[in-house]
Amino acid sequence: MNTVIEKNTLKALDPQALAKIDPRSEVSSYPADLFFMSKQSDNLSSEAIVIDGVSFSNAEFKACNDLMLQCRQDLKVKPFFDYEDYAKQSLVQSAVDSFAKNNLSQEQASVLNKAFSGYLEALSDYNASNLAKSNIAASDFADKIPYYDKVTVMSKDEADAFNRAFSGNSFFKPDLKAGTKTVLQQATNQDLLAKIQTLFSSLDTSDDEALNQSLSEYQSLIEPVFAALNGTQGAYAASSIFADNLRALANSYRNMTSKHIDVTA
Repeated sequence: MNTVIEKNTLKALDPQALAKIDPRSEVSSYPADLFFMSKQSDNLSSEAIVIDGVSFSNAEFKACNDLMLQCRQDLKVKPFFDYEDYAKQSLVQSAVDSFAKNNLSQEQASVLNKAFSGYLEALSDYNASNLAKSNIAASDFADKIPYYDKVTVMSKDEADAFNRAFSGNSFFKPDLKAGTKTVLQQATNQDLLAKIQTLFSSLDTSDDEALNQSLSEYQSLIEPVFAALNGTQGAYAASSIFADNLRALANSYRNMTSKHIDVTA
């Protein structure tokens, strides 16, 4: 017996889960978003699940569901993306590609990749909507512009709230005014972004040598970013920590992306 997932039927499966798939609001129009619904694989007991015309066995669907839930956990909804966020997206994309290659048929891989690409697109759309807000302006912080060329302009309420937050601090008592500008940590150097994404977009996360090489290059690329943001002191240490964070992320996907299920569809 097959469970066929067609358009406009997702709400009947788990209506409460739809709200969890932020920022998508019209999930019912995109069946492959079923992969992102929490514990959905525990609720399906049929022999096969058909998504976008492609059949998945229970084992295959559960593995895809587990992977996408992990991706959603690691790539959270954020109003603005720093360089590390783009690096993480590319690295996780590589993990999804490795999983699909090792565990799915070409047709199944296409459905899963469509789902993951749709999620990344939704994150990007949300990011773009925040960048279009009226309190975002071109930066005039010359030393930061090469990497962050946007600023946020505080309203009176935001400035007052910030001042109140530090009212009990004897070492730092800000007196910010409406119109105060702060650097927005939204990565804007497109050349640097392209280099970072290239490092991880086709990376085999199970290959230690390739991972080490990519992380070494990544650290060299982002060290000047930290230097521009906070000064040269500590820039190397900060870039090293961020590289280590990516290493941990890559390692966390190794068991999930290795071959561990049999392709039956």
